[in-house]
Amino acid sequence: MLISRITKNSDYNFDGDNNDFSLIKDRYHGPNTTAEYYVYDKTQQQFVKLNLDGNDFRFDREAKTATSYKTCPSKKENDHISLTDNFQYIGNNRYKRVKTECLYKSGEYLNEDNNQFEYKKQRACKPKEIKDCRNYIDNNDYDSY
Repeated sequence: MLISRITKNSDYNFDGDNNDFSLIKDRYHGPNTTAEYYVYDKTQQQFVKLNLDGNDFRFDREAKTATSYKTCPSKKENDHISLTDNFQYIGNNRYKRVKTECLYKSGEYLNEDNNQFEYKKQRACKPKEIKDCRNYIDNNDYDSY
């Protein structure tokens, strides 16, 4: 496993101690960054790995949630899948997936009016598309850009 960055002084179990850390795997930049999150368990007096499975997490301290964002290619050119998983912190250094949103976006094109990439159509993902996207490993080297 390649570790490209360690973040310290975080609070992923919302205990107010800011003694947790994460190991950013794969690469430093780009979409689909993966990481492992560790929290200090006072009972065991050691760091334990959280059960978060996803990419590019954002944490909300007030709501005690973590949200994973992932973009995957489709089997068709110019089509993509956007997968968002929401996790709720349930205590005892554990999270539970509570919501999944997945959009299949087709027909990517450059809108010349605003110079942004857009899609002609989008729909909810099928179960197989969600599974395939969760299992997708992005091997692009975004650090070289």
